[in-house]
Amino acid sequence: MFIVWRGYGILVPIVTAVAFFLTVILADTLTLPTDYLMLIAGVVAGGFLWWFGRKVNDPAKDQLLRNEATGELDTRING
Repeated sequence: MFIVWRGYGILVPIVTAVAFFLTVILADTLTLPTDYLMLIAGVVAGGFLWWFGRKVNDPAKDQLLRNEATGELDTRING
């Protein structure tokens, strides 16, 4: 099985692991049960990754290019 990363996709497991790691440290420090805190950490990590993905893949960054040979317009996605 192969996992192919494109762009900033490698940040997904890293951000998720950091969110869960910080949740465990916070729960141990405050002596709280980690059951629902893990759910909150997953939602926070997902929300951050959604926001970051929308920011990075903003369609406003697309460029409109003209092919010199044919004169046709073409869109180059995300610079």
